[in-house]
Amino acid sequence: MDENRRQARIAVDLKVTLVSVLDTREGRIIDLSEGGAQIVGASFPAGTRFQIDHRDQTIYARVMWDEVDRMGVRFEYPLTNGPLFDAMQAARIAAQPARPFIGAGARAFGQAGFGRRVA
Repeated sequence: MDENRRQARIAVDLKVTLVSVLDTREGRIIDLSEGGAQIVGASFPAGTRFQIDHRDQTIYARVMWDEVDRMGVRFEYPLTNGPLFDAMQAARIAAQPARPFIGAGARAFGQAGFGRRVA
């Protein structure tokens, strides 16, 4: 499945409401990208078009694959703003490794911080 994705998925845990023509279900998005998501706790058959409601945002999606209690979905339009996008960006930042601090002691070994030159 990973080879078909255009964007990397970011691990999240977001409660969502899923609304199809015939049914409404509760689920959780466990990974998210601008183009799609994996949802657990609910599923619709592959090919189903539905909407995802999260806070005050509605996203339209289509089921790409389904299992008994989870599914992979593609968004009809790329995710570019709103609460889902903000949650994805926050999770992306949190997942980045911390940058090492180069303190004053490192300058003695020729590693200056903040763009300063060492004579």
